[in-house]
Amino acid sequence: MQPSAPDRPAGLIAFLLNDCLYSSEVAARCVLGLADEGVLRAGPGPGGALTISLAAASPASGRALRPFEEVTLDRIRSRTAQRADVPLSVLLSDDGEDFDVWRERLTGALGREGERVGLTTRASDKGAWYVQLGVTVVVGLIVLIAYLNSVHDGEIALGFGAIAVVATLASVIIGGGWRPARGGAVAADLRQQGIFKRLPPDPRVNPLALMPPAIASGSGLADAPLRLTHAWSSFGGDWHPVLVRRPGSQPERGEMGRPGLPGRVTYTGEVVKRWTELFGPSDVETRSYLVCIDDGSSEEGVTFDVAEACYKQLRTGDVAQASYDPQRGVRYIQKLTVGGSPRRTT
Repeated sequence: MQPSAPDRPAGLIAFLLNDCLYSSEVAARCVLGLADEGVLRAGPGPGGALTISLAAASPASGRALRPFEEVTLDRIRSRTAQRADVPLSVLLSDDGEDFDVWRERLTGALGREGERVGLTTRASDKGAWYVQLGVTVVVGLIVLIAYLNSVHDGEIALGFGAIAVVATLASVIIGGGWRPARGGAVAADLRQQGIFKRLPPDPRVNPLALMPPAIASGSGLADAPLRLTHAWSSFGGDWHPVLVRRPGSQPERGEMGRPGLPGRVTYTGEVVKRWTELFGPSDVETRSYLVCIDDGSSEEGVTFDVAEACYKQLRTGDVAQASYDPQRGVRYIQKLTVGGSPRRTT
């Protein structure tokens, strides 16, 4: 693949071509761009999967890393905590809250990089402005009707209406996303590089692997992101996919669910996914903090419902040891240690 212009890295171009939104291709281009700069090594691994590993602290050219490149490296460092190399699919697969936070950070960093070189701007969607216009018109009509009824009612309606209009306007402005800059700068720049609809394919990655996960996962491509029902684990020495289930839904494993169970069972493995869920009526919603751990003995992980304090101490890739009471099932962790040192008793 022909390298992009120095101030037009491939990851930024892919971001622009995708309407300034995250995609697997955008992330992959950011990773491969660092490989082109000598910061990473990228080559075929077991099963033909493109494998990524750290190579240098800074680009071979001697320039400083861009902020979005630092964010990309954060993802790689976090997923190489247990192994020095990581398949591209591991970096692109959704492993819960950690991935969601990283995806938002990468999107923001790419948007700011584009803004720095005049290619992106932060702007609200047209639909949001139509909502703002609608709210303003409705408020105006209510205030007018209230004034026709009485001046006092009109003043009250005007006060509440002004608050509603200002609040809506603030949400539109603050909630604006990144957009390609106006004035033809983006189109001219991409046309100059011979790019109109997409970047030229990179020979290191099968283009089908960068399609949406729902499509790519069914194709058997080694570099494709996993389905949301699965997560990657390196526990035991080799990267392998693990089925993620909710607490209480996993089948009986070993001594679980049998009469005469011991008072405590210790389960050691890698945290492969962590996420939160809301349940219950809207007025009394409860947040559940969920952590899936793989011990390498099964194709399925075991998911625990943990306390918030315990959840916040864990990260995807941590090796955790959970002690729990089999008589109560595997839903609640009684004690958790990470890296051999106690972290929290729940």
